[in-house]
Amino acid sequence: MRGFNKDNIDWKEFASYLLWCHIVDHKNEYSGLDVSKETKTIDSFSIMGRFVPHKHLSWKELALELGLFEEHLTPDGHDCTKCPDEKTCHAYFKYDKDQERCSGWKEEYNNKPEC
Repeated sequence: MRGFNKDNIDWKEFASYLLWCHIVDHKNEYSGLDVSKETKTIDSFSIMGRFVPHKHLSWKELALELGLFEEHLTPDGHDCTKCPDEKTCHAYFKYDKDQERCSGWKEEYNNKPEC
């Protein structure tokens, strides 16, 4: 993230940065926001006391609903335990039960059946 101050803040970039930080630290925890099952809009339905069908969104689900970080959060089928680079890999989400993407694997091993 580039340097911000109160005179030059890019709110969209800043919000994306904050969202990414929440995904890294708390991706499957409730974000405090919901999505309406009828209109597909994001709001805080439970806080506002509305009785409309809605689904609680985790931080990861919120990003995907907004169309953000899809290239990092959409699963690619990689299994770290079968990867030839397992011992030397330093991926942040390595061994996560719902690991999303492995860019190194995708680039080098995507067409090889052993991975």
